[in-house]
Amino acid sequence: MPPASPFQPRDLAALAATELFRDASAETLALVREHASVRDLAAGEILLSPALPNQHIYLLLAGALALRFDSPQAPEVRELLPGVSVGEMSIIDDAPPSAYVIAKVASRVFPIHRDLLQRLIAGSNPVARNLLRLMSQWLKANTRHIAADQNQIRRLTATIREVSAQGLDQRIPTTGEERDFAELIGVFNEMLERLERSFKQAARFSGDAAHELRTPLTILQGRLEQALHAVPSGSAMQVQLAGILDEVRRLSSISQKLLLLAQADGGRLSLRRERCDLTAALRDLAEDARMLAPALRVDTAIAPGLAVAADGGLLRQALHNLIGNAIKYNLADGWLRIDAAATDAGIKVRVANASLGIAAADRALIFERFHRTEAARSRGIAGSGLGLGLAREIARAHGGELTLDDSAGGETVFSLTLPSP
Repeated sequence: MPPASPFQPRDLAALAATELFRDASAETLALVREHASVRDLAAGEILLSPALPNQHIYLLLAGALALRFDSPQAPEVRELLPGVSVGEMSIIDDAPPSAYVIAKVASRVFPIHRDLLQRLIAGSNPVARNLLRLMSQWLKANTRHIAADQNQIRRLTATIREVSAQGLDQRIPTTGEERDFAELIGVFNEMLERLERSFKQAARFSGDAAHELRTPLTILQGRLEQALHAVPSGSAMQVQLAGILDEVRRLSSISQKLLLLAQADGGRLSLRRERCDLTAALRDLAEDARMLAPALRVDTAIAPGLAVAADGGLLRQALHNLIGNAIKYNLADGWLRIDAAATDAGIKVRVANASLGIAAADRALIFERFHRTEAARSRGIAGSGLGLGLAREIARAHGGELTLDDSAGGETVFSLTLPSP
C-alpha cells in the first residue's frame, strides 16, 4: 500500500459521515484513527482490481471514484461520491474484487484492514449494522448485474437458435445495454457474416455447377441412346455403351438433386402447388416396387381419399427416394410396407422395410448429404447419399417433416408428415 497521508481534522468529520461509521460513537472513531491512516489517490489511479487480492474496506473521504467492469478502460457503471465504501466483501475472504474502482479525480480514502474491522464490529453495534447493510447493498447490486448479464446471454442464445441456412443474416445490435458483451457480440456478428458469405458462395457454386452440367449430360445421354440402338444387339459394344449410359443417367440424377438442394438451401425451391391424390400416387409406387423387386413382399395400408396441396413432381420424387431406399437396403426375401393415414398432425406416410438396423452413429447422420452407411458400402449398394437429404428438404418446403423412427430390431422405418389440405 502507498505511504499514508497525515490525518487532517476535516478527515474525522468526513469519516463520521461515511456509510460505515454513521451513528458510531466517538470512542469507535478514536480507535479507527489510532490504528488506520488516510491514503491519497491521483486521478486515474486504480484502487481495486480483480487482478489483486484485497484485505481492506475503503471509505471515500473526498474526490470521486469510478466503478467499472471487465477492464479499467470499460465504460463507467457508477460514480462513487464521498461517504461511500468499497471492498466490503474483504471481510469474508481474500478473493479479488469483482470490479475495478478507479480515482476519477485526485481523491482521499480511508483504508481499514479487515482485522481492525472485525474488532470494530465486535465493539460497536452501529458499525456492525452499517456493514451488514452495505454488504446487502453489494449483493443486490451484483445480483442486478448478473441478471442483466443473463438477459444479454438469453438474447444471444435466442439469436443463435434462429440461425439456419436461410437465417445467416441474423445480427445482434450492440446497443449501450450490452456494453459488457460488446466484444463478444462483435465477434459473433463477424462470424455470422463470414458464414453467410461462405455459405452463399458454396450454394451458388453447387447450383451453377449442377445447372451447367445438366445440358451437356442431357446431350450425352441422347447420343448414347442413339448409338446404343445403332450397334448390333447383344454385341460387346452394346454392353459397353449400356454401362456408360447407366453412369451418365446416374450423373444426371445427382446433378438434378444437387440443383434442388442448392435451391432449397437458398430458400429458392419453387413449388407449383396443386391438389395431389396421395392415395393414388402411393398405390402406383407400391405397384412399381412389386415389379422392381419381385422377391420382396410388398404390403400396404393406404387410406382412401388422401390428398395434399403439393408440387406433384417434387412430392413424387421424395416418395420415390424413400421407397427406392427401402428396396435397396432390404434383406434377401424381405418385405416392404407402406402405410398412410390422416392424423391430427396432418397426413402421415410410413415406409418400413426389413433390415439389419442402422447403427447409432449412422442414425445421427442419415440425412447428411453424401453420407452412406458402412453397411451400404460393404454390400456394394449403389447410391449417392443425396436421396434422403433431398426428400427431407422437399418435405420441409411443403411445411412437413421427414424423420427416421425408433423401431424394433429387424426393420427400418421412415415417417413423412405433410399438412392436411
